[in-house]
Order: sequence, then structure tokens, then C-alpha cells
Amino acid sequence: MSQGTEENYLALLVCIIKKKSVNKALQDMFGAVEQEIKTKQMPDTELSRKIQEMRQLRKDGKKYSEISKKYGLPLGTVYYHINGKTRKPKK
Repeated sequence: MSQGTEENYLALLVCIIKKKSVNKALQDMFGAVEQEIKTKQMPDTELSRKIQEMRQLRKDGKKYSEISKKYGLPLGTVYYHINGKTRKPKK
């Protein structure tokens, strides 16, 4: 199962159990991952540097999946850090 698919199933599970919207579940999941990165892995200055590196890699044409693998982060977290937002729901 791909990393993005796994995240979607986890978000769906959160929606069902906690009776939340898909967007709220994704925000909760990625917010928790972002907080974990900040508190456990690196100080704010290093986090800022890594985010800038991710953004530069994306500008250089790297795929989100490649950046995700390089930093060992879920696709949604990489997307969030590069774009500053979560994906928009499909209508």
C-alpha cells in the first residue's frame, strides 16, 4: 500500500471513530506529525532550513514522493510544508 493511500485510510478511520470531517481529520493528523517533527527531531531553525530545502527541491522539479522519501516524511506532511496548506477536498 502506498504511503498516500495509507494516510487516506487512516484519515477515514479518524473520521468514522471521532465523527470529524475529512479535512479536520487530515489537519489533526498532519498537525500532530508537524508537532512531532518540531519537538522530537530538530530545533525551529533546523526545521525552517529543512522546509526551505523541500521548497527548493520542488522548484527544481522533484516530485512530492521523492521529497517525502528523502526526508522520511508522509506525503501529506511534505505537501503541507511546501505549500503551507492541506489538499482541497474533491467536489
